[in-house]
Amino acid sequence: MTHDQKDRLKITMTSDFICPWCFVAERRLKKAAAEEGIEVELNFKPFELNPDMPKDGLNRRIYRSQKFGSWERSMQLDLGTTQASKDDPLSFDYAAMEFTPNTRDAHRLVWYTQENAPELEEAVVDAIFEGYFSNGRNIGDIGVLAEIASDLGLRHDAVLAFLESEDGAPEVVTREQEAVGNGIRGVPHIQIGSAQLHGAESADKMRKALVEAVSDQ
Repeated sequence: MTHDQKDRLKITMTSDFICPWCFVAERRLKKAAAEEGIEVELNFKPFELNPDMPKDGLNRRIYRSQKFGSWERSMQLDLGTTQASKDDPLSFDYAAMEFTPNTRDAHRLVWYTQENAPELEEAVVDAIFEGYFSNGRNIGDIGVLAEIASDLGLRHDAVLAFLESEDGAPEVVTREQEAVGNGIRGVPHIQIGSAQLHGAESADKMRKALVEAVSDQ
């Protein structure tokens, strides 16, 4: 099935960068749209799953062992996401991930991009997800975030200066509060037309929602 350029579809995705299912949903959604020949425009909204995480993050093994009762249980959960996403265009390298980061600065970088280079929004979000889950980078480190941004064409010095400030933090918090006010209690949450998808839905369900949204607009 193919669709004309006029069918460009605006989609809102609420997510957090430490959520593996958000990474799966983002890649799965773009793949489904490409398969249907639907051009999409993704707008990302923030949601912090661990808003009280220390700014420097925590050792991932220690944190997840405490959260899930054991490191073995944590590894079982990691394996579950890897197996469930084996047909998706992404990869997980949990062994490379040393930290569970605080994601506030990553969300601030997305806000900065939306304000200053909106054409790079999707690329920045995708690169942060991939940096963490596929390459084990510490996305709670503003130096790492500035490198990710500059690799995509944003000015390294400008991004670093922004991240060293507190600019954008109130706006991120406000958007998170708006999400909760709209009934969002977990992520990923994807708004496609009138359809609301909760969690990393199947590719078939995503394709169905995409096609129906194009037909409705």
